[in-house]
Amino acid sequence: MSYDELLDSLTARFLALPGNPRENAMLFTTLLSIAMGGQGGMKGGETPDEI
Repeated sequence: MSYDELLDSLTARFLALPGNPRENAMLFTTLLSIAMGGQGGMKGGETPDEI
């Protein structure tokens, strides 16, 4: 499985989760950031609306 296929699969799974899509998207980007070694993401203290 290539990186792109893995990312597409994970994205589809997160989009299919029940609940608030915004919260699911925030969780997905947080986990993706951790998986990539913590690069990028939000700076401390910022809310998603401030980015």
